[in-house]
Amino acid sequence: MRRQISRDETFVPTFKVILSLFCMACAMYTMRVVQQLPSIAQQAILVNFQPVVPPIVMLWLWGARVKGLQADGVEYELCFAAKDRKHLMPGEDIQGLALLLGSIAAGLAALMCKLAAMQAYASTEMLPIVLYMGLFAVAFLPWPMPYPGSRLFFLHTFQRILTPLQTVSWADFLLADILCSLSKSCADFSRAICWLSTGPVMQSLVVPSFRAPEVCSPTATPQLVALCLPYIIRFIQCFIVHRTTGKRAQLWNAAKYFSGLPVLLLSAFEHDAHTANRPFPLRGTWLLACAFNSLFSYYWDVEHDWKMPWISRVWTEARQRKRAAQGPGQGSVVGPSSSVATKRAAALAPPPNAAHFTNSSSSTSLLAPSATNTSKHSSPGCLPLLQPQALHAPRSWYVWALCSNLVLRFLWMHRLVGRLEANEGLELLLALAEVWRRHQWVRIRIEVEINHVASIYSVGPTSPTARKAGIPMLWDRPNSGVSLGGGVKKGVLENLGL
Repeated sequence: MRRQISRDETFVPTFKVILSLFCMACAMYTMRVVQQLPSIAQQAILVNFQPVVPPIVMLWLWGARVKGLQADGVEYELCFAAKDRKHLMPGEDIQGLALLLGSIAAGLAALMCKLAAMQAYASTEMLPIVLYMGLFAVAFLPWPMPYPGSRLFFLHTFQRILTPLQTVSWADFLLADILCSLSKSCADFSRAICWLSTGPVMQSLVVPSFRAPEVCSPTATPQLVALCLPYIIRFIQCFIVHRTTGKRAQLWNAAKYFSGLPVLLLSAFEHDAHTANRPFPLRGTWLLACAFNSLFSYYWDVEHDWKMPWISRVWTEARQRKRAAQGPGQGSVVGPSSSVATKRAAALAPPPNAAHFTNSSSSTSLLAPSATNTSKHSSPGCLPLLQPQALHAPRSWYVWALCSNLVLRFLWMHRLVGRLEANEGLELLLALAEVWRRHQWVRIRIEVEINHVASIYSVGPTSPTARKAGIPMLWDRPNSGVSLGGGVKKGVLENLGL
């Protein structure tokens, strides 16, 4: 019997298509009209609307990632605390919320351009207030809309990271890391609030002697504080995690975020000097700080966040070969007194229960042949993420992520070419490029966390690759005592804190 299609199944997709076409039409109109406006009007539109574009795009990409994980049957909810999982929205609805917020922003931007072209400046300057109040009401207030608890959960998590004095949950860490990629949007939002608080900035079109206060400068103290705030939050979170877990690596992670603070501050002043055609006396220091932070951050992404310890492994194997060549009596790695290299090699080895990720019918190990090979050429064995049971995408995609992450980490070098940074449109595109880099980082970071949870609690492989190969998940096997899709049998995972 043919199933009847419900009204919601046809209305919701149609409504999303209409919103998408509306967004594109408003964006095209805004880009065409804004070029014809006076410079102060162009600046007002960019200052007030530029801060909302990267966060909305980030929200849409997060919805796309959740939607992809749900389509593949991956239980990404395992990354979050048990009390937080009930507030997680489906990916389709997250994208719908992002589309609604984008439609509001695009529509008001087009209306602001239209009013400015009509020289209705008093009405024009009221629209940014409507924009921010409307976005906040739709995104956070518990209106009779779907998922009011989820929106309040996001607001509560945001409040937790602004007061980082309690235990850091996975949701706290993830949101704070995402905000680090939106640090420019935070500074732009602070500047927009400054413009709104100083009164009618377009008054100079009527009264030529009027000038906006200097506090609205990109290098003003409120803007610099907003720019650095996400990094300061993550810096404090790393110390809290270190105090809770005792992991020394968190101190190095804190050092990574601390190294980003000079980059942000020096970049703000360099941008101000460069756009004003003034020499920047600390240019050498700025270049050195940017290069160091970019390399340090890329190393941490690959080695620690993505669990691909290539650099550490090459260094460890070189130390081992050198010690082995010296002979047993001259510091061999074999023996009761283990060296630092031996400890690092043990730390980079696959988890002890990785060998138990086997097909119950054939008892064939899921590890790649090189993962079980002890020869010095078994590189995938030290790359847990690239083992077959861990892959959530083709292996070539991870190579692309590694290369693109490195390139996007060094996008600051565009400032060395002419006066490109004076182009506000280019700055917005670069902010969106950082949003895309963070999207790729989040994708792999979630996969790493899922595989980590699976290895600790012997849940079994979690990737779509293993599913397509016909390898049963632990929760799909009879008498396993675990049911991740429909809850937890006998409270197995909840007793473990999952």
